[in-house]
Amino acid sequence: MIETERAFSALREEFVEVSLRDDPVAATRAGLHDYDGRFPDHSPDGIRARSAWLRDLDQRLVASVPWEELPVTTRVEFADLRSRLAAERARLDDLKTPSSHAAAPTRVALEGVELLANRSFAPLEERKEFLLERLMAIPDYLEGARLPLQRASAPSLELAQELGLAGPAYLESVVRQLLNAFPDEAERIEHAGERARVGLLRHHEFLEREIRPRGEAPFAIGERWFQHLLEREHLLSLTAAAIRERADAVIEECEKDLAAEAQRLDPKRTWQEQITAARKRHPEPLRVREAWEQEIARAEEAAAKMVTPAPSTCALEIRDAPVYARAFAAYAVYEPPAPLENDRAGLLLVVAPDFNRGDDSRDAALAGHDFASLATRVVRETWPGRHVAACASFGEGSRLRRLAANPVTREGWALEAERLMLEAGFFTSPAARLLWLRDRLEAALQSAIDVGLHTAGLDRADAVSLLTGRALASPAAAVLAVRRAALEPGRALGAMIGSDLIGELREEERARAGAGFDPAAFHGALLRRGALPLMLVREELNASR
Repeated sequence: MIETERAFSALREEFVEVSLRDDPVAATRAGLHDYDGRFPDHSPDGIRARSAWLRDLDQRLVASVPWEELPVTTRVEFADLRSRLAAERARLDDLKTPSSHAAAPTRVALEGVELLANRSFAPLEERKEFLLERLMAIPDYLEGARLPLQRASAPSLELAQELGLAGPAYLESVVRQLLNAFPDEAERIEHAGERARVGLLRHHEFLEREIRPRGEAPFAIGERWFQHLLEREHLLSLTAAAIRERADAVIEECEKDLAAEAQRLDPKRTWQEQITAARKRHPEPLRVREAWEQEIARAEEAAAKMVTPAPSTCALEIRDAPVYARAFAAYAVYEPPAPLENDRAGLLLVVAPDFNRGDDSRDAALAGHDFASLATRVVRETWPGRHVAACASFGEGSRLRRLAANPVTREGWALEAERLMLEAGFFTSPAARLLWLRDRLEAALQSAIDVGLHTAGLDRADAVSLLTGRALASPAAAVLAVRRAALEPGRALGAMIGSDLIGELREEERARAGAGFDPAAFHGALLRRGALPLMLVREELNASR
């Protein structure tokens, strides 16, 4: 058994080390700073080399590690590693995602810069050199990354266009930041910034001139590969049809509960009218971030008493999101603490309201930042949601475990956190239960949309109409949600499915513990396992009893 554990440990560490070396932007995000001046090699040669190594590692893993000899904790990580290998190999070898995802290179380029500009893992004096290296490297990276592109899917072209429009302005803001701090180095800073901007513009000229005229590639991965994703990446025994059936049942249940709750609160107004009225109370446009900060402080204090506290050393920094984030986030972007660093600081980037989307009304622009909705969003993003989950597992286990990021687990906990705080009496709005039911309704609709887009030919415009018409999602947020579901199959279903599975795990523990059941202790034990697929979390929890 010891030799088996040693063999697996070596392969596990090889996966982490090579993966981070191959993807320097992911390495920066993870807190490994050996490659901070570089970008991945997303050229055809780079993709082929990555694919060959993944295949070889998987073969060596199966041949040299008899998994049944491993203790439970290590066996769980074996299963997690194999699921990650299967998911990435499917995307590279079978779905050939790099040939149709036009927006991915631009986002990698911008996030590679943003991580160095925003993360305070080192003084700016040290980060400056890496920032300049990355700015200088953008043209060459993009030139290689566009070579695999054949035809692009419509949602990826839309995202690429928005990133391409906002990207140069963001790069200019980083250049200004560096010039203000290092005026004596103006020439090299301006040169690096100009090179990066020109590289970005040329890349998007290429997309418009060469890729768009070739016609649209399909974004739907089809039922076979959607099922593969469910089974191999998320380790779910559910079929796509079963998820759609479950979503339909939750949608019907939520709509009935919404009608009943609205009747209880105000028999003269529908739930749609009551939520619309509640959303009209919002902060002044220039005080949106301040409103987030105040609500986050309130949630932190309440969650520590009500649910399960985050480690006291796990800080949260709140900043304005870069302008390009509007292309994929409606309200905020949460960046967890870098799991391989000692500094336990998460980052919440608040997306400023956009008053230039075609609807100039204040209510439309501030939709989702209103006081009633803000409380639920804060709970999901910070305490006791994503931030608490990231902090609870900080430093736990191997590097492979610390880098786990299964979306069903992450999104499921975020929605579950909202329910826990509702039950604990955190929300003060009379419409609090209506808003939670609306969020659960939207999660179910997103599950149905995820399945429908990829397996049943659901039209994106119809999917947007489902979210705006049945869940009162804002049009801008609905467009972004549907685009994300089209480009990231299997993610949108995570909130509903993950929340349901966490509820099942809690009820199993409640039945086992009886009168001694401690919800906070259960949630702490759950979160300490990290963002592994929930089936693996269940295996560990069962073994620990």
